[in-house]
Amino acid sequence: WTCSIIGRMRRLPEATGKGLSAHEAVNAGINAPIQGLAANINDTAQILIERKLNAQAAFLVGSHHDSLQVQAADWYLDEATAIIVKCQESAPRALRSLGLDLPPGLLKVETSFGPWGMKD
Repeated sequence: WTCSIIGRMRRLPEATGKGLSAHEAVNAGINAPIQGLAANINDTAQILIERKLNAQAAFLVGSHHDSLQVQAADWYLDEATAIIVKCQESAPRALRSLGLDLPPGLLKVETSFGPWGMKD
């Protein structure tokens, strides 16, 4: 098993075996603490964002690894972006009660606009 920084446990019984499944389980165990923390931060940000956005003008449409996709009305785009960035930046602080203590400014929030999958 392995454990994330905030205490979420991932069981990996295959790691004690042999062969490809054991190798994959060990790799998953190595990656799990960081990937799990990123998922915790992203999920927390998603909750914060959903509480703050004007539901008539913007809403979350997807989440993929460490990113969120939001659909927003053109007139609400600037305000929605500010809300999203603030919530993403404050998500680690929301996990402080679970033992996460990241220095402010450690994580960088990036935004992009346009059709899903398009880069600026």
